[in-house]
Amino acid sequence: RLRECIEAADMVTTTTEPLARMLRAMTNAPVVVIGNYVDKPIFKVERKPTERYTLGFAGSYSHSGDWAAEGRGIGRYLARHPEVGMHFVGTDMSAHLPGSALSQVRVTPWLPDIHAYYAAMEMDVRLVPLKDTPFNSAKSGLAVVEAMALGIVPVATDCLAYRGLINDGKDGFLCSTDKQWQHALTALKDPTLRAKMANRGREKARQWTIQKQAYRWQESYRFALDSPGRS
Repeated sequence: RLRECIEAADMVTTTTEPLARMLRAMTNAPVVVIGNYVDKPIFKVERKPTERYTLGFAGSYSHSGDWAAEGRGIGRYLARHPEVGMHFVGTDMSAHLPGSALSQVRVTPWLPDIHAYYAAMEMDVRLVPLKDTPFNSAKSGLAVVEAMALGIVPVATDCLAYRGLINDGKDGFLCSTDKQWQHALTALKDPTLRAKMANRGREKARQWTIQKQAYRWQESYRFALDSPGRS
């Protein structure tokens, strides 16, 4: 059915260039990349301040493989720093952490309202691990944009999805080795540095709202409507 719908379309929109390349092999119609953006009200979400330096993750069980691949460095950091907290929002990934770090973990289950979900992200750093797989290579960087918009510093796997969003060492960190994860999490324990990076990220995220980027849909659909080859 997906192929039939694509073949019938005068234009196809998708969220990343890797997905666009796959779709272009299925149609002669224009395929336009329009990213995933956040809704402007996210900037009004009020989160409780953390009581101690807290790392966090927000997401579903589909990221279990990402944690299996990238969680070792995170787990080692927590084991060496028992004063640091770990907050899972949505899905509990603590099975990927060493047993000695489990006392540092708290879990907030899924919430039905998106703004309640954002407000529950009581964390100073949002961990965004991503395993190198074909599926993940086509993902967008929405998790990073959400973190920045909420004033949370993202620390993410160094991959295509996040390289165009994070200015490494300025508004977040990109990590490809355990050593880099350790360095990033240690550096961000400094509240002054963390505040500077969070402020930079928040200002950057203001450009990545649906409201700011709505013109992209408008221009794309106008192009499709005006195309002489439209069926």
